[in-house]
Amino acid sequence: MSNEVMDFVQVCLRPDYIERPEIEELKALLCFNTIDWAEVAVGRTEPPSSMRQV
Repeated sequence: MSNEVMDFVQVCLRPDYIERPEIEELKALLCFNTIDWAEVAVGRTEPPSSMRQV
């Protein structure tokens, strides 16, 4: 697993939910640095995953 993905997993799995990141903090992680979130918001590009993939 890449360091970027490991960072994502570590911040999402913090035992204290108060310490877990908000959505904007998650979107700023390096593993998402190639995603243009404004384009996702207006529907011009797909998000990195969808619930159909889960």
